[in-house]
Parts: sequence; structure tokens; C-alpha cells
Amino acid sequence: MNAVFWLLNDQHKVPQSPNAESVTPMLHFACVLAADLFRQNKKIQMGVDDQDKAHVMDEWLWQFDASRFIPHNLLR
Repeated sequence: MNAVFWLLNDQHKVPQSPNAESVTPMLHFACVLAADLFRQNKKIQMGVDDQDKAHVMDEWLWQFDASRFIPHNLLR
């Protein structure tokens, strides 16, 4: 089994979008990474600290173009 880690810095940019002000660079990168891994048929489980962040992540994932779409669901 392999583990892969990614380090972010302050230069990582979040694309402009109506909801971009609530999206942190780390959240954006996690969503992009999840989209890439999904395309590789990897299993993905993402977790956040609270329900508000889960909704931000959910909304941000819906902003991706069709080629990066990830079928997803929020646990209640």
C-alpha cells in the first residue's frame, strides 16, 4: 500500500466563481485531486470538520465542468 501526500502553499489560486470567496485553496485542491482520482477509478472518501464546510465542498464540486464531474452525496 502506498500513501501520497500533497503540500499546498499560499500561491495556490482558487478559480473565480460566484462562491469562490468561501472556498479555501486546500478545499479547491482536494476537489481537483478527487476529480483526478475518480477518473482513475479510485475510491474516494472526503471529510471536513463540519456541516457548513461539507455544503461548501458540495457546492464547489457542482461548479466543476462536465469533464471533471464527480457523482457525490452528502451524508446526513
